[in-house]
Amino acid sequence: ITDHGWSFDYVEVGGDYVPIEDIDIPTHSAYIGSVSAWGPNPREGVIYEIAVPAGATHMLAYPATATMEGPNALGIPLNDYCVPASWPLAVSLVDTNMQFYRLGGTVAITPATDESQVLEYVAYVGRNEDERLMIDGEFVVLGSALKDGSGSPLEIEFSSVDVPPDLFGELYVIAFALMNDGSESMLWASAPIDDKGVTSAVAGNVTFMDTNPSDGVISGELAFNPAPRDGFPVDSY
Repeated sequence: ITDHGWSFDYVEVGGDYVPIEDIDIPTHSAYIGSVSAWGPNPREGVIYEIAVPAGATHMLAYPATATMEGPNALGIPLNDYCVPASWPLAVSLVDTNMQFYRLGGTVAITPATDESQVLEYVAYVGRNEDERLMIDGEFVVLGSALKDGSGSPLEIEFSSVDVPPDLFGELYVIAFALMNDGSESMLWASAPIDDKGVTSAVAGNVTFMDTNPSDGVISGELAFNPAPRDGFPVDSY
């Protein structure tokens, strides 16, 4: 809403000044707040969580005193911005890179039920099921896939994405839908990541003494030093 001076007789429409009586602005139906007449130009007010009345088409600004409103208003069309309720239904990741702390493989994304506003889907590494992992100020992106309208899962092939060792066993894959206007879906899909790999850890000083006198049968105690803590996971020996 733009006030061109102290006159409330004209508004700017498409770069031209138009008499207020020539603008089709309906009677206001809901009060949403006020802004002080004193302060910096332009006057600014912040509106939070106001329900839009049925049939509302414009936002209007009336000059007012403490007891009444003036008869004339400035108005702009009401633009109720809303991100479409379209998001991926499911996501999974198969890691085929047999090196710990380095992911490579395939992400499969089940597309949204309503793809009318969807442009593509983007997969990220997540710190958990709700939070994307950020390294050096950037989200860790696995890849993206344009929607194809088939309803079938979309696959994203990727390789050599390094992840922090201290988050081993805690990472997730997270998928968002990217809309035609560049916004992201309100909700997302996520699933745990199984970081597969072959450990390079080696046990040392293995010893064994057979205490079973029978031929072809052994008994006894196997002893060894555990592998050094070289940062690679060892589940068992």
